Amino acid sequence: MSAVKSTKTRDIPTTKSPGLRTLIKFKGYADILIGLVIAVKPALLYESAPMKWWHQVSGLHLSDASTAPGFNHAIACMVIAIGYGNVVAARSGPAAWPPVFTSTLTWGILCLLTAASAFIRLPFDLASWGIGPGGTGEINNAAVLMTGFNHVLFCGLMWFLDSDNALRG
Repeated sequence: MSAVKSTKTRDIPTTKSPGLRTLIKFKGYADILIGLVIAVKPALLYESAPMKWWHQVSGLHLSDASTAPGFNHAIACMVIAIGYGNVVAARSGPAAWPPVFTSTLTWGILCLLTAASAFIRLPFDLASWGIGPGGTGEINNAAVLMTGFNHVLFCGLMWFLDSDNALRG
């Protein structure tokens, strides 16, 4: 059971899972930072050493930051908003953490499925959309693969650090 620590400004729920609270908070700050990088200089991310490693390992292409500046800005806005939401959720306590977990896990799984569609035939025809075998594969890139792995690993770490069972109901 969580106790409540009173402060001058508001009551903040305490928890036995300070590691999980800290992880969610710093993931939020990291998302905000990544969003700012994507907004200001996306090539720093798309041409980074980790991205080149994922490209080398998977064979998926590297994104070209100069081809879709509007798309980069939209992604930046989304990543910053999600990051800010994670910071707020970390401060709000264990009741706010399951949505962070489920949305992050969903994001990661969808990214991994998108990346996998470059290598396997799915029961429906993604090639007609330019995705997967026989398509241009433009949506399948190293960034999608790296994002998928990062989000799924983050959720695994959240699950591991959840000593209060906030994520398990």
